[in-house]
Amino acid sequence: MLIGYEWERGFLVPAKQAKLGVHYCCPYCGQPLRLKRGSKRATHFAHQQTCTWSAKGESQEHLAGKQVLAQVFQDQGWQVTLEEPLFMLQQRADLTLRRGLSQVIVEYQCANLSTEEVQRRQAGYRAAGFAVFWVLGNRYQKLTANRLCCFLSHEDQHFVTYHLIRTSKKLVQRRQPLIAFEPLRIKSRPALLKELNQIQQSLMRQLPEMKQIQSQLYQQGYHAALLPWMCHLPYKTIGMRKPAWYLAAQILIQLKSGPCSTQNLVTLLDIDANWYAFGLLERRLWISEPWLKYVLTLWQRLALVKRIANENWILTGRGNQYQHLTKKQIDLQQNYVQWRRQVVEY
Repeated sequence: MLIGYEWERGFLVPAKQAKLGVHYCCPYCGQPLRLKRGSKRATHFAHQQTCTWSAKGESQEHLAGKQVLAQVFQDQGWQVTLEEPLFMLQQRADLTLRRGLSQVIVEYQCANLSTEEVQRRQAGYRAAGFAVFWVLGNRYQKLTANRLCCFLSHEDQHFVTYHLIRTSKKLVQRRQPLIAFEPLRIKSRPALLKELNQIQQSLMRQLPEMKQIQSQLYQQGYHAALLPWMCHLPYKTIGMRKPAWYLAAQILIQLKSGPCSTQNLVTLLDIDANWYAFGLLERRLWISEPWLKYVLTLWQRLALVKRIANENWILTGRGNQYQHLTKKQIDLQQNYVQWRRQVVEY
């Protein structure tokens, strides 16, 4: 920790300004602290016994990163407090920012953290009147957006995560368009054929995930490699563990059985998508419903579905699976230009 309480003067003292030989204690649990200085780790206080507020010690990355972030936000005009105790939550905030009426908690996350703990902290801070800003450390730098779902937030019609690059001491933002606002672009012809080839290869190799998908489709009277062409349009997804073409097939199969409401189709996605865990976003509001709207809009533009009363949808195109793979490959080749023109003009 970077802040200690000096008994003699009754002050909170940053570790950088602390002196050897002076008695310091933890401002949270009251236990004695030991001042530690060295060439490999940032100057900090360490508990002589386990802290009741924090069972784990801090890494060098976390200690140094908090100081870098403090400087970054001070340069932006914020008043920064390190390790402010929130006694009602029994939580120690990494940084607390104040400017005018605004007050923000900054959580610098370097270690693994469960979705449940992220949600608990987020709810607690907000209930106490703070906005919350999550910054991710090195272990999260190279993860894909799907693996970062727990920390995704939204800003300016984008999904965003924030990362501290310690080598350059910069706070950077990774952005990805919200599905609801993603331009409707059709995949290139080679990409369509590549996806079809990957499905075939996965079936031949009997990969566990594909075997499970094929088993489900077989019970519904379909084959993974022979699905209608509409299942292979550009369905950009985030947070779904199942392939987009499989989820499009489930929507199609549901519509073939008769009119279906938007709400029922969203429920279908909740069951079939096998979602990654979202910690900061309400998944239905920001992911499931916009993605479904995206798919149905695409199909409506291609005259494959029609919206009727009370947010119900019906299938107007045939949507039958192919009898032969060769025929599907020919259709993908021949109809590609027409499909692209209809979709891109949307």
